[in-house]
Amino acid sequence: MPGERRNARHLVAVLTRPTTSIVELGTPVECLGRQRYAIAYCASAPGRVTLTSDFSVEAAHGLDRLTAADTVVVPGDREQPLDPQPAITHALRAAAARGARLVATGSGTFVLAAAGLLTGRRATTRPDLADDLRRRFPRVRVDAFAPTVTDGSIAPARAAPAPPSCSGSWCAATTAPARATSSPT
Repeated sequence: MPGERRNARHLVAVLTRPTTSIVELGTPVECLGRQRYAIAYCASAPGRVTLTSDFSVEAAHGLDRLTAADTVVVPGDREQPLDPQPAITHALRAAAARGARLVATGSGTFVLAAAGLLTGRRATTRPDLADDLRRRFPRVRVDAFAPTVTDGSIAPARAAPAPPSCSGSWCAATTAPARATSSPT
């Protein structure tokens, strides 16, 4: 279960896919830093991931590290994401089943929805994608106006915050104990 590791920092796993936005991919490190949190970039296959923006990042860990994390961040894509690979949905479900906190930014909400983790829950995404989210996942209660929605251990956000302002509700939603609320900021 999350938190069982003794004397270990809170592990935040960041799902790294070729379509991920470089801006949203960097937000967990910028916001959370490495002093209090161990941040692991995870991909279906560990190694260099070339993003559609032509940036390359090193995802040193596979999905097993994501499954073992205290918090999993699913960054958004530049566009609406395609359905995730089955291995990704399996890893997200396994992380959720063991009590990990799941955070999505922007279109990353679609990845959680495709994994079945938002069924019957409130969620938010970028305003330009809210109608698509409603159409593709009618059992998700989409709140296009909330910047962040926290429903139990899952916290979708409209977008990743800019680093100077990211110490507020996004960081709290990322690492706080589970609760069901809607954040005003």
